[in-house]
Amino acid sequence: MRIPVVFMTGHGDIEIEVKAMKAGALDFLANPFNDQDMLDAAGQALAQDSERLAAEAALAVLRASYQSLSSREKEVMAFVLSGLLNEQIATEMTLSEITVKVHRGHQSRRHCDRNRHYCPP
Repeated sequence: MRIPVVFMTGHGDIEIEVKAMKAGALDFLANPFNDQDMLDAAGQALAQDSERLAAEAALAVLRASYQSLSSREKEVMAFVLSGLLNEQIATEMTLSEITVKVHRGHQSRRHCDRNRHYCPP
């Protein structure tokens, strides 16, 4: 479980601050600090956590999209990600270029349908 942490202490030193930050604290406030410093630190911690949660959600969508692919589509995807063109992929997989295009089209449609994006036909 990840919770954004702002470490506040009345007896802080550099060693404690380093330990707190290595342990995952997003900020370290040593007394005396004012209310605004605390509010700013909490606001920044919550904003960072919100970004982390959004990134995790996006990654979960990508993983689900990938898992929905057939084994052949996953194989084509690996070649696509390596930068090969359809013709090169077809040669590597001993398929027709049209078959590669069909597999790529299925990948795109699944991603668009799952994420409710507009995707051209």
